Amino acid sequence: MQPLVHAIAKPEADHAPAKPQPAIQPSAAQAPAAAPPQPALASPEDIFVKGDSIVALLQEKLVYQLSLSGVPVGSAQLEASNNNGEVRIQSTIRSNSVVSPIYTVNDSTDTRLIKGRFLLTRIKQQEGLFKSDTGFTIMYPDRKIFWVDRLKKRYSNEPLESLDTLDFVSGFYFLRQRTLKIGDKFSLKLYDGDTTTTAPVIVLRREKLSLPGMRSADTLVIQPAFAESGFFRNNRDLLVWFTNDENRVPVRFEATTPIGRVVAELVSSERIMQPVSHSEK
Repeated sequence: MQPLVHAIAKPEADHAPAKPQPAIQPSAAQAPAAAPPQPALASPEDIFVKGDSIVALLQEKLVYQLSLSGVPVGSAQLEASNNNGEVRIQSTIRSNSVVSPIYTVNDSTDTRLIKGRFLLTRIKQQEGLFKSDTGFTIMYPDRKIFWVDRLKKRYSNEPLESLDTLDFVSGFYFLRQRTLKIGDKFSLKLYDGDTTTTAPVIVLRREKLSLPGMRSADTLVIQPAFAESGFFRNNRDLLVWFTNDENRVPVRFEATTPIGRVVAELVSSERIMQPVSHSEK
């Protein structure tokens, strides 16, 4: 991912995000008031640690089959890792040979959250005739966002409105760490390269769900109201099914797209966990 850092910083070096340095932490000689504001995500464990179980997720890979009216039309994958304080989350969505001649989908995101201080995201989309390749860096200590559009060769510097701002992928993983109950209503602040939006989230109901391979799962149905812009420009009425346990694994998605109501069902998963000491938390 080092090339992404350079690609974002290249258009205007004066605005490139500085690498995290020990000086960010106030020394004994500095007055407490001189310390920069802390971001809402103080550490990657805010996304990956499982509460009272004191367990951290080192790596997770989730693979989905996409279908339209029961016909397979593509695949999707979510992969996350936690490596020495750097959280990396990657997602891909691909149409298959059945639907690609009609409506090609080739989307990917790559997000890095570095010690809770810098969030770097790249979003590449091909949906039908639409193509885009954008990226941004959220600099929490400096309360700034640097955004670049690689295809249109544009960039901008924007103020960070709120320290609890995430991109939609990391916001999705952060959502999984919440204790969810039927009827809960809350919101996430998300930036996707277009604008910062407040996305309402509602826990609708509990549902026993049948999965591929004769499996079943007790789930909670979540409705996040993402703005129909940026990555979600062609997707509406999103529903997510989380397993009703401490892992809250997303086992099903539904969204209305230009070709109809598409369903994504989990077909395989891999998870690597490790204990976390109290000192590490």
